[in-house]
Amino acid sequence: RMGDDDASKRRDELDALRAIYADDIVACADALTVTLFDGAWRCAVELPRSYPSTSAPKGDALALKSRTTRAMEIERWASEAMLDAWEAARGEVCVFDWLERVRREIEDAEGDEDEGEDANSDDSTTSLEDELAAIAAENARRARGDGGGDGDATIADVRRRLTSHEPIIEKKSIFQAHVCRNATSMDDVDATLKILAESRKFREATHNILAYRIEHGSTFRQDFDDDGETAAGGRLLRVLQLSDARNVVVVVSRWYGGVKLGPKRFQVINTVALDALAATAANA
Repeated sequence: RMGDDDASKRRDELDALRAIYADDIVACADALTVTLFDGAWRCAVELPRSYPSTSAPKGDALALKSRTTRAMEIERWASEAMLDAWEAARGEVCVFDWLERVRREIEDAEGDEDEGEDANSDDSTTSLEDELAAIAAENARRARGDGGGDGDATIADVRRRLTSHEPIIEKKSIFQAHVCRNATSMDDVDATLKILAESRKFREATHNILAYRIEHGSTFRQDFDDDGETAAGGRLLRVLQLSDARNVVVVVSRWYGGVKLGPKRFQVINTVALDALAATAANA
């Protein structure tokens, strides 16, 4: 019976991972590989038959384009981090959590290497910086409550729980996540969208992708909206499910920069959402 339950959980996890990582994952029933950072890293996972109930997966990360001391340290750390992720999951699936831990560790290392380097400025960079400054100004205005004096108690309450997070740029497209924490009802979902729509920049976004997951007794109220970015909302909801995010409304805005990203855009959407959820949890 437990073996059947394990097999079902593994299948569900693999389906979710395929949806999230798209062309960057190759998977079969008991193993998978995921490439990260445009092929710079490859993560390989072996799934024993007693996973997730009583056995941890085996996970390895391999730096394909860099053999620095730091990269090799991350490779060694990643194998141990899988056991930590499995123990934290307490009998539930943990591969997605491990992949996120690896991704963040690599990002932190790359950030340390890039620190102090001078950025080259050009017209497109200046334009993107202007866009980001405009977004930040809109966020600050909303945080002060300017233009929000409609007297609605739900709007006022959600405004206090809604945060917009650091945008990132990927090939001239801008992505930004917004998170409403401690959501309890569809009224909170509606209020989140209404508050965000006060921002001109939000209204001008190419896509505003929505997913929410709210506890309702022993189940969840959960749904998504692609807003024209086909499959993005469903993938975002999968991220909320795999990370066991609860009582949150997440919106990811994308301002298209003229360069097509292909499946990469799904990874960026998921990444900004996860980083925002982590920041929200840390500041709760």
